[in-house]
Amino acid sequence: MSFTTCLYMLELGGVPLLSKDRHGLKNLVVGGGPCACNPEPIADFFDLFMLGDGEEVMMDLLDLYKEYKEQGASREEFLKAASHIGGIYVPSLYDVSYNEDGTVQSVSPVGDAPAVVRKRVVADLDSAYYPDKFLVPYIDIVHDRAVEEIYRGCIRGCRFCQAGFLYRPIREKSVDTINAQAKSLCESTGYDEISVISLSTSDYSGIQPLLSDMADWTAEQKINISLPSLRIDTFSDELVEKLNLIRRSGLTFAPEAGSQRMRDVINKNITEEDIMKSVRIAFANNYATVKLYFMPGPGQGAAPHGEHQRVSLRSEAVHALPVGTPGHESVHRGEAGTAPRTGGEDPAPHLEPPLRHHLPRGGIRPGRPEALQGHPESL
Repeated sequence: MSFTTCLYMLELGGVPLLSKDRHGLKNLVVGGGPCACNPEPIADFFDLFMLGDGEEVMMDLLDLYKEYKEQGASREEFLKAASHIGGIYVPSLYDVSYNEDGTVQSVSPVGDAPAVVRKRVVADLDSAYYPDKFLVPYIDIVHDRAVEEIYRGCIRGCRFCQAGFLYRPIREKSVDTINAQAKSLCESTGYDEISVISLSTSDYSGIQPLLSDMADWTAEQKINISLPSLRIDTFSDELVEKLNLIRRSGLTFAPEAGSQRMRDVINKNITEEDIMKSVRIAFANNYATVKLYFMPGPGQGAAPHGEHQRVSLRSEAVHALPVGTPGHESVHRGEAGTAPRTGGEDPAPHLEPPLRHHLPRGGIRPGRPEALQGHPESL
């Protein structure tokens, strides 16, 4: 979902694009999620933004909307009242001044709007609402599976990762809650695959007992468990032993950078030997697919792509070690964008030419590993 897509959706729905052109308590346009941490580019189009976790603030906002609608209140009255709900930012109640280069100079509240809007944080994920029934599409979609969040936040602090900064502090669900919610999701949707997600799934403190508990019913019902976002330095023989109890798909690792220098710069605290060890463990345990994600930094030129090629070719050699083990390795490359509210924030991203100009697809032998390249011009 991009900013321009939001405007296109409003246009298709016949909803006036600008907030000032919409009247009454209908057609309220509300934003949230990670993009809401930098709302000014689309502030003229949205009526309000919800900052931080949405489970509680959404209920507060709906209660207020119901109350004001029954009273016949105006749009302006509702928005002023909504601005006093923690975590809600109403752009029309603030004056924003800009520097000559277009960056924000100051944000000043109008009237009694709060000077600082603090994000909402759900402290207890075990008691927070989690949907166990939803519409199941009748066509193939990209993420065609049930999804269960196991914890929020991340212990790592990679400098480029916006989510790692926004979703602090770290909060975990209990193993019992995750297991019960996952089972309920599969029963209500009929999906034969469930993804247990977080920013770094293998960092979940109860990952091994969780997989053991889920294996008790997923194996019987032939349900696959997908574990995205595995950390290279926590992928171990013990974890694989638990994964062998369940149906499984491929593995995805994110070295992010080919050289140790760049991994240190972005605070990706892994070594090349950690990468090779994880690839070796994966293929030795008959995993069919391993994906490696690389993210060259802006302004680095062709050098990082050569490092990606070198690491990829070395991991291909590692793949050949388990004799007779079939498998497929793919290498995904994307250009590093700059994200607000991160340690790598940059107000003016410097895009490199498309990656194909730096590293021809022929730089990696067809078959194993496969090279897939991103499009930096789409950032």
